Amino acid sequence: MSLSGPPWHELPVEIVLAIFAEAAHAALKDNVPWITRLSLVSRVVYETVTPILYETMVITGNNIPLVRSVTEDARRMAFVRKLCIVARAGAHPWASARTADFARAFRHVDELDVARWQDFISSSFRPRRMNMHDSTLARFSPEKLPELSAGLTHLLVAYPFYSKSGERWDMLQQAELQRRRSRFALTSANNVAPDSVADLEQDALNAMPALTHLALDMMRTSPPSDEEFNEDHLRTVLARLLKKADSATGGRIEVLALRVAGAMLSQWGIIAHVVTTMQDPRVRVWCDDRRGDALALRAMDIRTGRDVWTEARKLHK
Repeated sequence: MSLSGPPWHELPVEIVLAIFAEAAHAALKDNVPWITRLSLVSRVVYETVTPILYETMVITGNNIPLVRSVTEDARRMAFVRKLCIVARAGAHPWASARTADFARAFRHVDELDVARWQDFISSSFRPRRMNMHDSTLARFSPEKLPELSAGLTHLLVAYPFYSKSGERWDMLQQAELQRRRSRFALTSANNVAPDSVADLEQDALNAMPALTHLALDMMRTSPPSDEEFNEDHLRTVLARLLKKADSATGGRIEVLALRVAGAMLSQWGIIAHVVTTMQDPRVRVWCDDRRGDALALRAMDIRTGRDVWTEARKLHK
């Protein structure tokens, strides 16, 4: 290599561009401000780096003008493959009169990370992967979005905690059950209305024939009581979902994963015991002991490609 000029001038172009691409990925991971300047080096570097810069869009509620400017640029939107919404309800672009046009801009999105499925209700979406951190499987209403459900291969939903005293998830699931019963009474005289939360889960899984990976997010901000969570309940939930998922997908379920985080880390002993004694190789666990703002962690994970599928591991005795 010549010593008279910059050493990288002697490198093959492919290696130089690979270095720029790696730098772009690293800058995204570290959230450094100089990342946008990479695309200004040259046209060929621009064409290498730009798809990486725009691959992931995070909607925070504070960046709506920026999000709108990108969605109005078809060339940049063609690069967007991952969408993460951490804005509070009503503070994202779906709350405006331009909902349909805005949602249509995301037709290339392959991965969706939201709190609730209602946050992105649109027939324009066709993701393969979807995370719904604040919605249980029983609350997912696939009859409203059959096109969205049909192509899903990876789905994360909230763990269905239960409490006779009216714990949050149980109340919401019962409300969904009542809504579905009322709908059947009005429109489906020949069909059987769902009779339980388990029936709602089966309906949701039946609408996802391509599903191979199912995950339950066990994140909580306060420890559950024995009434809300115990060994028998966890074992029942896992066994029920494996059976129903196999029935709905023809036995194609490869992984049933758990993300254990927040206050649920205090229940790690119970969770590990249940998973190891089930002896089902499909059941895996991610012990996510990171500290920090949950929304910020979600945004960072989707940018860096870290999720329950990359982190969950089998537990052995």
